[in-house]
Amino acid sequence: MVRTAVGARDLAGEPGFSLIERLWTRPTLDVNGLSGGFAGEGAKTIIPGRARAKLSARLVPDQQPREIAGLVEAALRAAAPPTVDVDVQVLGLAPPAVVSLDHPAVAMAAEALEAAWGRAPVYQRGGGTIPAVGGLSDRLGIPTLMLGFGLPTSNAHAPNEWLLLDNFTRGTEVVVRLWHRLADS
Repeated sequence: MVRTAVGARDLAGEPGFSLIERLWTRPTLDVNGLSGGFAGEGAKTIIPGRARAKLSARLVPDQQPREIAGLVEAALRAAAPPTVDVDVQVLGLAPPAVVSLDHPAVAMAAEALEAAWGRAPVYQRGGGTIPAVGGLSDRLGIPTLMLGFGLPTSNAHAPNEWLLLDNFTRGTEVVVRLWHRLADS
């Protein structure tokens, strides 16, 4: 199902970890964009004078953003031939965040979700970076709980991202119920 969804012939990844573990809990280094050389119609026999890559990394607990950025930069410099200049610009740093399923707020959120949807929620970790989440957790000293109301097919972050109105309405109900529950505790 995942292969079909992403249009891949096969799935590869870090040995010793299941697809779910790799999607939810393992660190990543992603190439978000590449540019350089001739990309127009037809063929050209050139060696580009410049190439660019935009990378992002998903960090996991016990990884520090500055340290990982330094390690990535060191690896890029080590891999480049001596005739190539490497210029690295760090555009942002965000600490990782994970909330334990045993935290009382998770149980409160589950109750709110069940009340709104009429069934118990399915727990799923979401690998990705929302800088405010780790920052809030670090500064406030409390976990930051994220609840998603979109569907896997909602094209998150794409120009045609969408959300079902029913999910928006029920999601609003969940948030109101959760805030009331947190206020009462």
